[in-house]
Amino acid sequence: MSTTIAVQRSTHNLAHQNSMPMSDHPSVRIEKTFSVAPIDWLELPAELDGSRSHVALRSSQCVLGAVNDLEAIDAWLAFTAKDENTFRLYRHQVEKCLLWATITRGKALSSIDEEDAGAFEAFLLDPQPYRQWISNATVRRDSPDWRPFRGLPSPARACQIVEIVSLLFDWLVSHRYVPWNPWYGTARSRRTIRQREMALMAADQFQKCVLTLPEWKYINRSLVSVSNDEQGARVTLAIYLAYYADLKPGEILKLQRESFRIGPSIYGESPICRLHIANRKPIRASVVVLPPVLAALERYLVHSEKNKCLAFEEGGQPLFRYIYKRVPKGFLSLSELNRISKAQLRQAAEIARHEKNFISAQRLGQATLGWVTHSFELHCRAANIGGDLPWYLLGARKTIAGTTLEYCRDRRLMSDEEIVHGIADLVPMWS
Repeated sequence: MSTTIAVQRSTHNLAHQNSMPMSDHPSVRIEKTFSVAPIDWLELPAELDGSRSHVALRSSQCVLGAVNDLEAIDAWLAFTAKDENTFRLYRHQVEKCLLWATITRGKALSSIDEEDAGAFEAFLLDPQPYRQWISNATVRRDSPDWRPFRGLPSPARACQIVEIVSLLFDWLVSHRYVPWNPWYGTARSRRTIRQREMALMAADQFQKCVLTLPEWKYINRSLVSVSNDEQGARVTLAIYLAYYADLKPGEILKLQRESFRIGPSIYGESPICRLHIANRKPIRASVVVLPPVLAALERYLVHSEKNKCLAFEEGGQPLFRYIYKRVPKGFLSLSELNRISKAQLRQAAEIARHEKNFISAQRLGQATLGWVTHSFELHCRAANIGGDLPWYLLGARKTIAGTTLEYCRDRRLMSDEEIVHGIADLVPMWS
Protein backbone atom coordinates (compact mmCIF):
# COMPACT_ATOMS: atom_id res chain seq x y z
CA MET A 1 0.00 0.00 0.00
CA SER A 2 1.45 3.38 -0.97
CA THR A 3 1.51 6.31 1.40
CA THR A 4 0.25 9.66 0.13
CA ILE A 5 2.00 12.82 1.23
CA ALA A 6 -0.68 15.41 1.94
CA VAL A 7 -0.03 19.04 1.08
CA GLN A 8 -1.77 22.22 2.07
CA ARG A 9 -0.25 25.38 0.57
CA SER A 10 -1.64 27.75 3.15
CA THR A 11 0.23 26.04 5.99
CA HIS A 12 3.46 24.78 4.41
CA ASN A 13 5.45 27.70 5.80
CA LEU A 14 4.44 27.16 9.43
CA ALA A 15 7.66 25.31 10.22
CA HIS A 16 9.60 28.37 9.14
CA GLN A 17 7.44 31.19 10.48
CA ASN A 18 9.33 31.67 13.72
CA SER A 19 12.47 32.84 11.93
CA MET A 20 11.01 34.22 8.68
CA PRO A 21 10.82 38.02 8.29
CA MET A 22 7.31 39.40 7.91
CA SER A 23 8.12 40.40 4.34
CA ASP A 24 8.39 36.69 3.51
CA HIS A 25 4.97 35.69 4.89
CA PRO A 26 2.19 35.04 2.38
CA SER A 27 -0.14 37.03 4.64
CA VAL A 28 1.73 40.25 3.91
CA ARG A 29 0.63 40.34 0.29
CA ILE A 30 -3.14 40.25 -0.09
CA GLU A 31 -3.61 39.91 -3.84
CA LYS A 32 -2.27 36.91 -5.70
CA THR A 33 -1.10 37.47 -9.26
CA PHE A 34 0.21 35.78 -12.36
CA SER A 35 3.33 37.85 -13.06
CA VAL A 36 7.00 37.96 -12.11
CA ALA A 37 6.31 37.69 -8.40
CA PRO A 38 7.50 35.59 -5.43
CA ILE A 39 6.18 32.05 -5.41
CA ASP A 40 4.19 32.72 -2.21
CA TRP A 41 1.95 35.17 -4.03
CA LEU A 42 1.87 33.52 -7.43
CA GLU A 43 -1.46 32.38 -8.86
CA LEU A 44 -1.14 30.32 -12.02
CA PRO A 45 -3.90 29.72 -14.59
CA ALA A 46 -5.10 26.14 -14.83
CA GLU A 47 -3.27 25.50 -18.10
CA LEU A 48 0.05 26.47 -16.49
CA ASP A 49 -0.23 25.24 -12.91
CA GLY A 50 0.55 21.60 -13.76
CA SER A 51 -2.82 20.20 -12.73
CA ARG A 52 -3.39 18.94 -16.29
CA SER A 53 0.08 17.41 -16.73
CA HIS A 54 0.70 13.66 -16.60
CA VAL A 55 -2.84 12.99 -15.38
CA ALA A 56 -2.68 9.25 -16.11
CA LEU A 57 0.54 8.80 -14.12
CA ARG A 58 -0.71 10.73 -11.12
CA SER A 59 -4.13 9.11 -10.99
CA SER A 60 -2.64 5.61 -10.82
CA GLN A 61 0.81 5.85 -9.23
CA CYS A 62 1.48 9.25 -7.61
CA VAL A 63 2.17 9.13 -3.87
CA LEU A 64 2.18 12.90 -3.53
CA GLY A 65 -1.05 14.57 -2.46
CA ALA A 66 -0.42 17.65 -4.61
CA VAL A 67 -2.88 18.73 -7.26
CA ASN A 68 -0.61 21.27 -8.97
CA ASP A 69 3.04 22.33 -9.26
CA LEU A 70 2.87 24.95 -6.51
CA GLU A 71 1.69 22.36 -4.01
CA ALA A 72 4.32 19.89 -5.23
CA ILE A 73 7.06 22.49 -4.68
CA ASP A 74 5.68 23.21 -1.20
CA ALA A 75 5.81 19.50 -0.36
CA TRP A 76 9.40 19.23 -1.60
CA LEU A 77 10.48 22.26 0.42
CA ALA A 78 8.80 20.94 3.56
CA PHE A 79 10.48 17.54 3.09
CA THR A 80 13.95 18.72 1.98
CA ALA A 81 14.66 22.07 3.65
CA LYS A 82 15.56 21.19 7.22
CA ASP A 83 16.66 24.70 8.22
CA GLU A 84 15.72 28.26 7.33
CA ASN A 85 18.78 29.01 5.20
CA THR A 86 18.24 25.92 3.03
CA PHE A 87 14.54 26.71 2.73
CA ARG A 88 15.21 30.24 1.49
CA LEU A 89 17.92 29.12 -0.95
CA TYR A 90 15.86 26.29 -2.47
CA ARG A 91 12.69 28.35 -2.72
CA HIS A 92 14.50 31.29 -4.30
CA GLN A 93 16.19 29.14 -6.97
CA VAL A 94 13.19 26.98 -7.83
CA GLU A 95 10.87 29.96 -8.24
CA LYS A 96 13.22 31.28 -10.95
CA CYS A 97 12.61 28.16 -13.02
CA LEU A 98 8.88 28.17 -12.27
CA LEU A 99 8.48 31.80 -13.37
CA TRP A 100 10.60 31.28 -16.48
CA ALA A 101 8.67 28.16 -17.51
CA THR A 102 5.23 29.71 -17.10
CA ILE A 103 5.88 33.28 -18.25
CA THR A 104 8.64 32.93 -20.85
CA ARG A 105 8.11 29.37 -22.06
CA GLY A 106 4.34 29.21 -21.63
CA LYS A 107 4.51 25.77 -20.01
CA ALA A 108 3.77 24.26 -16.65
CA LEU A 109 6.95 23.52 -14.72
CA SER A 110 6.10 19.81 -14.61
CA SER A 111 5.78 19.75 -18.42
CA ILE A 112 9.23 21.01 -19.39
CA ASP A 113 11.48 18.68 -21.39
CA GLU A 114 15.19 18.45 -22.23
CA GLU A 115 14.92 21.19 -24.86
CA ASP A 116 13.37 23.49 -22.27
CA ALA A 117 16.11 22.55 -19.80
CA GLY A 118 18.79 23.68 -22.23
CA ALA A 119 16.89 26.91 -22.94
CA PHE A 120 16.63 27.60 -19.19
CA GLU A 121 20.41 27.22 -18.78
CA ALA A 122 20.94 29.71 -21.62
CA PHE A 123 18.41 32.07 -20.02
CA LEU A 124 20.27 31.99 -16.69
CA LEU A 125 23.40 33.40 -18.34
CA ASP A 126 21.43 36.24 -19.99
CA PRO A 127 17.99 36.84 -18.42
CA GLN A 128 16.07 39.01 -20.87
CA PRO A 129 14.44 41.46 -20.57
CA TYR A 130 16.61 42.69 -17.71
CA ARG A 131 14.00 45.05 -16.27
CA GLN A 132 11.56 42.18 -15.90
CA TRP A 133 13.97 39.73 -14.24
CA ILE A 134 16.81 41.63 -12.56
CA SER A 135 17.01 44.18 -9.75
CA ASN A 136 20.23 46.01 -8.94
CA ALA A 137 19.65 46.10 -5.19
CA THR A 138 18.16 44.00 -2.42
CA VAL A 139 14.37 44.38 -2.57
CA ARG A 140 11.80 43.06 -0.09
CA ARG A 141 9.73 40.15 -1.35
CA ASP A 142 6.51 42.10 -0.68
CA SER A 143 7.66 45.00 -2.85
CA PRO A 144 6.31 45.47 -6.40
CA ASP A 145 9.93 46.11 -7.43
CA TRP A 146 10.96 42.57 -6.46
CA ARG A 147 12.73 40.60 -9.20
CA PRO A 148 13.96 36.97 -9.21
CA PHE A 149 17.62 37.96 -9.77
CA ARG A 150 19.71 40.48 -7.91
CA GLY A 151 22.26 41.39 -10.54
CA LEU A 152 23.34 39.23 -13.45
CA PRO A 153 23.92 35.64 -12.22
CA SER A 154 27.47 34.29 -12.51
CA PRO A 155 28.10 30.92 -14.21
CA ALA A 156 28.70 29.44 -10.76
CA ARG A 157 25.33 30.71 -9.52
CA ALA A 158 23.62 29.49 -12.71
CA CYS A 159 25.15 26.06 -12.09
CA GLN A 160 23.80 26.09 -8.53
CA ILE A 161 20.29 26.99 -9.72
CA VAL A 162 20.26 24.13 -12.22
CA GLU A 163 21.51 21.64 -9.64
CA ILE A 164 18.77 22.64 -7.16
CA VAL A 165 16.01 22.47 -9.79
CA SER A 166 17.34 19.05 -10.81
CA LEU A 167 17.09 17.94 -7.16
CA LEU A 168 13.44 19.01 -7.18
CA PHE A 169 12.73 16.95 -10.30
CA ASP A 170 14.55 13.91 -8.90
CA TRP A 171 12.26 14.06 -5.87
CA LEU A 172 9.12 14.54 -7.98
CA VAL A 173 10.10 11.54 -10.14
CA SER A 174 10.62 9.39 -7.04
CA HIS A 175 7.08 10.31 -5.90
CA ARG A 176 5.67 9.67 -9.41
CA TYR A 177 4.42 13.23 -9.80
CA VAL A 178 6.37 13.59 -13.08
CA PRO A 179 7.74 10.80 -15.30
CA TRP A 180 11.18 12.29 -15.95
CA ASN A 181 13.84 14.76 -14.89
CA PRO A 182 14.55 16.93 -17.96
CA TRP A 183 18.16 17.30 -16.80
CA TYR A 184 18.75 13.58 -16.28
CA GLY A 185 19.63 12.48 -19.83
CA THR A 186 22.31 15.11 -20.38
CA ALA A 187 23.16 16.01 -16.80
CA ARG A 188 26.59 14.39 -16.85
CA SER A 189 27.77 16.02 -20.09
CA ARG A 190 26.34 19.39 -19.07
CA ARG A 191 27.92 19.12 -15.65
CA THR A 192 31.29 18.41 -17.28
CA ILE A 193 30.92 21.44 -19.53
CA ARG A 194 29.88 23.63 -16.60
CA GLN A 195 32.76 22.40 -14.48
CA ARG A 196 35.22 23.15 -17.28
CA GLU A 197 33.75 26.64 -17.76
CA MET A 198 33.87 27.27 -14.03
CA ALA A 199 37.50 26.04 -13.88
CA LEU A 200 38.41 28.54 -16.60
CA MET A 201 36.65 31.32 -14.72
CA ALA A 202 38.33 30.29 -11.45
CA ALA A 203 41.71 30.35 -13.18
CA ASP A 204 41.00 33.80 -14.58
CA GLN A 205 39.88 35.03 -11.16
CA PHE A 206 42.95 33.44 -9.57
CA GLN A 207 45.23 35.27 -12.01
CA LYS A 208 43.53 38.57 -11.18
CA CYS A 209 44.03 38.07 -7.45
CA VAL A 210 47.74 37.29 -7.34
CA LEU A 211 50.54 39.79 -7.65
CA THR A 212 52.67 40.33 -10.71
CA LEU A 213 56.42 40.40 -10.13
CA PRO A 214 56.64 44.22 -10.66
CA GLU A 215 53.82 44.66 -8.11
CA TRP A 216 55.74 42.56 -5.58
CA LYS A 217 58.82 44.71 -6.17
CA TYR A 218 56.78 47.81 -5.35
CA ILE A 219 55.68 46.17 -2.09
CA ASN A 220 59.25 45.20 -1.26
CA ARG A 221 60.39 48.77 -1.86
CA SER A 222 57.63 50.09 0.40
CA LEU A 223 58.82 47.79 3.20
CA VAL A 224 62.22 49.48 3.19
CA SER A 225 60.64 52.61 4.65
CA VAL A 226 58.66 50.97 7.48
CA SER A 227 59.30 52.24 10.99
CA ASN A 228 62.24 50.72 12.85
CA ASP A 229 60.16 49.28 15.67
CA GLU A 230 57.98 46.29 16.45
CA GLN A 231 55.10 47.56 14.30
CA GLY A 232 57.30 47.93 11.24
CA ALA A 233 58.97 44.56 11.82
CA ARG A 234 55.57 42.96 12.32
CA VAL A 235 54.07 44.03 8.99
CA THR A 236 57.27 43.04 7.16
CA LEU A 237 57.25 39.57 8.69
CA ALA A 238 53.54 39.08 7.98
CA ILE A 239 53.91 40.02 4.31
CA TYR A 240 57.06 37.90 3.93
CA LEU A 241 55.27 34.90 5.47
CA ALA A 242 52.46 35.30 2.97
CA TYR A 243 54.87 35.63 0.02
CA TYR A 244 57.91 33.48 0.81
CA ALA A 245 56.10 30.85 2.95
CA ASP A 246 52.78 30.82 1.06
CA LEU A 247 50.72 31.26 4.24
CA LYS A 248 47.16 32.50 4.34
CA PRO A 249 46.29 35.33 6.80
CA GLY A 250 44.54 32.91 9.15
CA GLU A 251 47.57 30.63 9.21
CA ILE A 252 49.85 33.59 9.94
CA LEU A 253 47.80 34.54 12.99
CA LYS A 254 47.99 31.02 14.44
CA LEU A 255 51.80 30.98 14.42
CA GLN A 256 53.68 30.75 17.70
CA ARG A 257 57.36 31.06 18.46
CA GLU A 258 57.38 27.30 18.87
CA SER A 259 56.13 26.94 15.26
CA PHE A 260 59.65 27.70 14.01
CA ARG A 261 61.91 24.73 14.59
CA ILE A 262 65.61 24.20 14.00
CA GLY A 263 66.82 20.76 14.92
CA PRO A 264 66.29 17.07 14.24
CA SER A 265 64.52 15.94 11.09
CA ILE A 266 63.91 12.53 9.57
CA TYR A 267 67.50 12.77 8.28
CA GLY A 268 68.99 13.43 11.73
CA GLU A 269 70.29 16.73 13.09
CA SER A 270 69.37 19.57 10.76
CA PRO A 271 70.53 23.18 10.34
CA ILE A 272 67.36 23.96 8.37
CA CYS A 273 64.68 26.09 9.98
CA ARG A 274 61.25 24.63 9.39
CA LEU A 275 57.85 26.11 10.10
CA HIS A 276 55.07 23.82 11.32
CA ILE A 277 51.59 24.88 10.14
CA ALA A 278 48.77 23.65 12.35
CA ASN A 279 45.63 22.14 10.79
CA ARG A 280 47.29 21.29 7.48
CA LYS A 281 47.48 17.82 6.02
CA PRO A 282 50.77 16.13 7.03
CA ILE A 283 52.11 16.33 3.46
CA ARG A 284 51.86 20.14 3.61
CA ALA A 285 52.35 20.84 7.31
CA SER A 286 56.12 21.50 7.19
CA VAL A 287 57.43 24.59 5.38
CA VAL A 288 61.12 25.42 4.91
CA VAL A 289 61.80 28.94 6.16
CA LEU A 290 63.62 30.86 3.44
CA PRO A 291 66.36 33.41 4.29
CA PRO A 292 64.20 36.56 3.81
CA VAL A 293 61.66 35.22 6.30
CA LEU A 294 64.39 34.24 8.77
CA ALA A 295 65.87 37.75 8.62
CA ALA A 296 62.42 39.34 9.11
CA LEU A 297 61.68 36.96 12.00
CA GLU A 298 64.94 37.77 13.78
CA ARG A 299 64.28 41.49 13.41
CA TYR A 300 60.75 41.12 14.75
CA LEU A 301 61.90 39.04 17.74
CA VAL A 302 64.58 41.61 18.59
CA HIS A 303 61.99 44.40 18.72
CA SER A 304 59.42 42.31 20.57
CA GLU A 305 62.00 41.38 23.22
CA LYS A 306 62.50 45.07 23.87
CA ASN A 307 58.75 45.43 24.32
CA LYS A 308 58.06 42.48 26.62
CA CYS A 309 54.82 41.88 28.40
CA LEU A 310 53.96 39.11 30.86
CA ALA A 311 51.46 37.35 28.58
CA PHE A 312 53.90 37.28 25.69
CA GLU A 313 56.60 35.61 27.75
CA GLU A 314 54.39 32.59 28.33
CA GLY A 315 54.70 29.65 25.95
CA GLY A 316 52.01 28.63 23.49
CA GLN A 317 50.98 32.20 22.69
CA PRO A 318 50.45 33.69 19.20
CA LEU A 319 53.50 35.23 17.61
CA PHE A 320 51.88 38.50 16.53
CA ARG A 321 50.69 41.10 19.02
CA TYR A 322 48.28 44.01 18.74
CA ILE A 323 50.15 47.22 19.49
CA TYR A 324 48.48 50.49 20.47
CA LYS A 325 50.66 53.57 20.76
CA ARG A 326 53.75 51.33 20.86
CA VAL A 327 52.35 49.32 23.78
CA PRO A 328 51.29 45.64 23.32
CA LYS A 329 47.56 45.18 23.96
CA GLY A 330 46.84 41.48 23.55
CA PHE A 331 47.16 39.57 20.30
CA LEU A 332 46.51 40.49 16.70
CA SER A 333 43.08 39.87 15.17
CA LEU A 334 42.39 38.99 11.54
CA SER A 335 40.74 42.36 10.88
CA GLU A 336 43.72 44.21 12.32
CA LEU A 337 46.17 42.10 10.28
CA ASN A 338 44.19 42.90 7.15
CA ARG A 339 44.14 46.59 8.06
CA ILE A 340 47.87 46.97 8.58
CA SER A 341 48.74 44.89 5.50
CA LYS A 342 46.34 46.84 3.27
CA ALA A 343 47.85 50.08 4.54
CA GLN A 344 51.26 48.80 3.45
CA LEU A 345 49.92 47.74 0.05
CA ARG A 346 48.50 51.23 -0.44
CA GLN A 347 51.96 52.65 0.18
CA ALA A 348 53.24 50.35 -2.57
CA ALA A 349 50.42 51.66 -4.79
CA GLU A 350 51.67 55.20 -4.22
CA ILE A 351 55.16 54.21 -5.37
CA ALA A 352 53.68 52.68 -8.54
CA ARG A 353 51.54 55.78 -9.12
CA HIS A 354 54.56 58.04 -8.68
CA GLU A 355 56.33 56.04 -11.39
CA LYS A 356 53.22 56.38 -13.62
CA ASN A 357 52.45 52.66 -13.54
CA PHE A 358 48.76 53.33 -13.07
CA ILE A 359 47.55 49.78 -13.70
CA SER A 360 49.74 48.36 -10.93
CA ALA A 361 48.80 51.31 -8.71
CA GLN A 362 45.11 50.55 -9.15
CA ARG A 363 45.58 46.83 -8.48
CA LEU A 364 47.75 47.39 -5.41
CA GLY A 365 45.15 49.83 -4.10
CA GLN A 366 42.59 47.01 -4.25
CA ALA A 367 44.88 44.18 -3.14
CA THR A 368 44.72 42.31 0.15
CA LEU A 369 47.21 40.11 1.96
CA GLY A 370 45.56 37.12 0.29
CA TRP A 371 46.87 38.35 -3.08
CA VAL A 372 50.42 37.83 -1.83
CA THR A 373 49.80 34.12 -1.17
CA HIS A 374 50.80 31.84 -4.10
CA SER A 375 52.64 34.72 -5.81
CA PHE A 376 56.17 33.53 -5.01
CA GLU A 377 55.69 30.16 -6.70
CA LEU A 378 54.17 31.78 -9.78
CA HIS A 379 56.99 34.30 -9.97
CA CYS A 380 59.57 31.52 -9.76
CA ARG A 381 57.85 29.71 -12.63
CA ALA A 382 57.63 32.88 -14.70
CA ALA A 383 61.36 33.52 -14.15
CA ASN A 384 62.14 29.84 -14.86
CA ILE A 385 63.89 29.55 -11.50
CA GLY A 386 63.65 26.56 -9.20
CA GLY A 387 61.23 24.38 -11.18
CA ASP A 388 59.11 22.54 -8.62
CA LEU A 389 61.30 23.63 -5.70
CA PRO A 390 58.71 26.08 -4.29
CA TRP A 391 56.21 23.24 -4.14
CA TYR A 392 58.64 20.89 -2.40
CA LEU A 393 59.91 23.56 -0.01
CA LEU A 394 56.66 25.37 0.79
CA GLY A 395 53.93 22.82 0.12
CA ALA A 396 51.98 25.32 -1.97
CA ARG A 397 48.63 23.89 -2.94
CA LYS A 398 48.13 24.86 -6.55
CA THR A 399 49.85 26.54 -9.44
CA ILE A 400 48.50 28.04 -12.59
CA ALA A 401 49.42 26.85 -16.06
CA GLY A 402 47.99 28.67 -19.04
CA THR A 403 44.36 29.30 -18.22
CA THR A 404 43.57 26.31 -16.05
CA LEU A 405 44.24 25.47 -12.44
CA GLU A 406 46.30 22.36 -11.92
CA TYR A 407 47.07 20.56 -8.67
CA CYS A 408 50.75 19.99 -8.02
CA ARG A 409 52.29 16.56 -7.92
CA ASP A 410 52.73 14.77 -4.63
CA ARG A 411 55.24 16.59 -2.49
CA ARG A 412 58.67 14.96 -2.31
CA LEU A 413 60.53 15.05 1.00
CA MET A 414 63.98 16.55 0.47
CA SER A 415 67.19 15.92 2.38
CA ASP A 416 68.92 18.84 4.07
CA GLU A 417 71.61 18.85 1.39
CA GLU A 418 68.98 19.08 -1.35
CA ILE A 419 67.23 21.88 0.53
CA VAL A 420 70.45 23.89 0.88
CA HIS A 421 71.16 23.55 -2.85
CA GLY A 422 67.52 24.38 -3.62
CA ILE A 423 67.62 27.56 -1.54
CA ALA A 424 70.81 28.57 -3.37
CA ASP A 425 68.96 28.19 -6.67
CA LEU A 426 66.21 30.52 -5.43
CA VAL A 427 68.52 33.33 -4.22
CA PRO A 428 67.95 35.41 -7.41
CA MET A 429 64.30 35.78 -6.35
CA TRP A 430 65.20 37.96 -3.35
CA SER A 431 68.71 39.24 -4.03
